[in-house]
Amino acid sequence: MKGSQSHELETDIPASQLWQVYGTLRAAELLPELLPHILAKVEVVAGDGGVGTVLQLTFPPGIPGLQRYKERFVRVDNENYVKEAEAIDGDILKLGFLSYMIRFEIIQKGPSSSVIRSTVEYEIGDGHPELQAMVRTPGSESLKEKFTKIDNENYIKETEVIEGGFLDHGFQKYSIRLEIIAKTDSSSITRSTIDYEVDDASKSGYVSTSVLATIAEAATKYIKEQRSTKQAAKQTSDEAKS
Repeated sequence: MKGSQSHELETDIPASQLWQVYGTLRAAELLPELLPHILAKVEVVAGDGGVGTVLQLTFPPGIPGLQRYKERFVRVDNENYVKEAEAIDGDILKLGFLSYMIRFEIIQKGPSSSVIRSTVEYEIGDGHPELQAMVRTPGSESLKEKFTKIDNENYIKETEVIEGGFLDHGFQKYSIRLEIIAKTDSSSITRSTIDYEVDDASKSGYVSTSVLATIAEAATKYIKEQRSTKQAAKQTSDEAKS
């Protein structure tokens, strides 16, 4: 059985700036740092970020049967901002996927806005219908969420799903916590935490199905932070000169 799932995130960042992360190996460096609960480690096995580059992805404990797998870049279109990576070895194929490919598209909407479209295309062998749960994204279905904490002083925001989405799939609780932690005057850490309660352990795989959406949000936040830091540094420098 073949299928696909997509997620789109609209952001107020130019496509060219997003591509500096998505279109290079910078993403491999950043994602384990920004989202260690989703991706523990990314290693460059071969290549320099172009077509043919091979990465090994290692996941944190908690996803049954999925520890690591290798993917190869089969398309890197720097003009149209499209990247495709297919699984070539490892646990994702051993689980029963005949093919598994991720496509990232950065779509320019205006001079300072764009859409990140993330797509998973897959083929599942007979006898493995449960694998559909690994590529579904309950968070992209109809849901209501509530901001339960907004701490502008300590840079913390917490959001909890209160209706639909993950709650319709057996979760008693599903919340996301975002923290911006200052390291120095010119650097910081974005910590993203998913907190959930579920009786059926097999449904914990749903937590990883939102990975593409979470990556898009994390990349956007990172770029905004870097942009704000540069703007603040420039303003400080200009004020010192005047």
